[in-house]
Amino acid sequence: MALSEAKQRANDKYSREHMASLSCKVRKEVATAFREYCNSQGKSVHAELKEYVMEKLKSNGIEIAYTYKNIE
Repeated sequence: MALSEAKQRANDKYSREHMASLSCKVRKEVATAFREYCNSQGKSVHAELKEYVMEKLKSNGIEIAYTYKNIE
């Protein structure tokens, strides 16, 4: 079911105000290997990277209250 225009606008507004993207460039073979690894674990690249970031923060004493719905 498609989102209504109002819901899409609300989602876009929330993203602009509360979300940010992290990115890095890697060689194509590294990206391919990582995608294959994620697939073998039954996870998306997005979910695996988000989990890594949150684990790193926590292991360094930085607690983030992360309550975003539909994390993966």
